[in-house]
Amino acid sequence: MGRHTQFSEVPGDLGPDPARLQKTKGALERQGAQVSTRILRGEPAAAILELADEGRPDLIALSTHGRTGVKRWIRGSVAERVLQGSRYPLLMANPFAVGGSGELSFRRILVPLDGSLESAKILPLVHDVARAYEAEVILAHAIEIPPGPAGEVPTSEPGQVDGMLSHFAKQLGGVTVRRAVLRGSPAAEILELAEREKADLVALTTHGRSGTSRWIYGSVAELVLHHVRTPILVLRTAGFEETSGEKA
Repeated sequence: MGRHTQFSEVPGDLGPDPARLQKTKGALERQGAQVSTRILRGEPAAAILELADEGRPDLIALSTHGRTGVKRWIRGSVAERVLQGSRYPLLMANPFAVGGSGELSFRRILVPLDGSLESAKILPLVHDVARAYEAEVILAHAIEIPPGPAGEVPTSEPGQVDGMLSHFAKQLGGVTVRRAVLRGSPAAEILELAEREKADLVALTTHGRSGTSRWIYGSVAELVLHHVRTPILVLRTAGFEETSGEKA
């Protein structure tokens, strides 16, 4: 993963704050990062996406909640519009829910998979993060039980699911991996597992299109993104708005 960080701010109600940018720049540089700063003007999400297409980053990191009383960066507003338009991975975290130090420390990473190659596209990035933080990775799949009379046949068998997870675990060489086969409503089971395992990060792909048969896309992924309390690492594999930048 690259060491260069570009820290950007889009002025809101309080106006631009060059001093704050310089303070953050200095803190990152003391940790060994190469940092440049920019103050952008315009609609925040559009300005961020334009800068991203200009710089082609390995990762976009942004906060998802702010304090009340000012324009907040929350899911459903700027952060979600950036996700909808970004072809680059996003790390999104609530700065007021990461502990007293305000620092992210990823020791346990939960990765929901639906069995498709699309859902596994997040794994190379998960591998890099896990190696950097010496983190454990939990690969999870929820076997959805279709509505109907008792005894209805589930969508897949536990043995098949465990085999699928084992297959994808091979992409995480050098990382400690556990597999979790769940049964029930996929979004609810994933959210409960994140709480139960005290996951520090949930990493997943989302397609951005409704009506597909894969549960990780559409409603399940969106429910997880909107309700999980931990930081999230997201890669949208399709459905983003096209921009003038060339596809990676």
